[in-house]
Amino acid sequence: MSYFLVSTSNGKMSIKPVATYPLNTDSSLLLYYTFETTNGVNLLNNKTGLYDASLSNTAIVTTANKKNGSQSAYFNGTYLTLPSIIYGIVNSANTGFTVSCWINVNTVTSSIIWQLGDGNGSGSPAWNGNLGLNLSNSGLNMGSFYHGINNQYSASISTGVWYHIVNTFSTSLQSVFYVNGVLYQTFTNAGSRYPFANSPVSNCLLGTGSYNGSVGAFNTYFNGYVDDFRFYNRVLSAAEIASLYTYK
Repeated sequence: MSYFLVSTSNGKMSIKPVATYPLNTDSSLLLYYTFETTNGVNLLNNKTGLYDASLSNTAIVTTANKKNGSQSAYFNGTYLTLPSIIYGIVNSANTGFTVSCWINVNTVTSSIIWQLGDGNGSGSPAWNGNLGLNLSNSGLNMGSFYHGINNQYSASISTGVWYHIVNTFSTSLQSVFYVNGVLYQTFTNAGSRYPFANSPVSNCLLGTGSYNGSVGAFNTYFNGYVDDFRFYNRVLSAAEIASLYTYK
């Protein structure tokens, strides 16, 4: 099925294909947080009405800065607990998955933007036994210590600038890093170790990480904004990811 965006300017009609419309209703889109809607202590999932996220004690939805819509999520010692359904997906060898979001950094310090699974045992707390998108002075890293995944975006991250970050993961543990709609790096692990988390604790978090069940351990809180957070239980194509980048 084809989708088109129709617009007018100075009396002229413009028609162009838009692939983002089906991506918003795709059955593989399990989590879709636009940060436009909240309900008490929950952030509502715009996709299905199921799988809402739990807000931390401090409200994080703000109109002060946003990429799409009128609001975004602001993090500075706050976080979201994502629904546990995605923990089962990332620990299954039956399907790949995609994590997509816009980020805007206030302070470039060592922190975790999102994490799936819980750190456990020795090694880097941001990576061991989980999968996480990590911010540092050297750029962004998509890593899993346990699985040997180390997919690095080595360009410096500027404060006050929106970046579209997408990470896909195949069933063979191939990690692909996209920045602003463009493929930046592909990292393929020779192994095939599942699950992603080697701990019974299933912390799936946005705005910080955890270690041995302790949320925010080692002061891993992200300071900045996140908008249009998505989780698909399949690997999106390069064309689909480019379309997400241009979506307004």
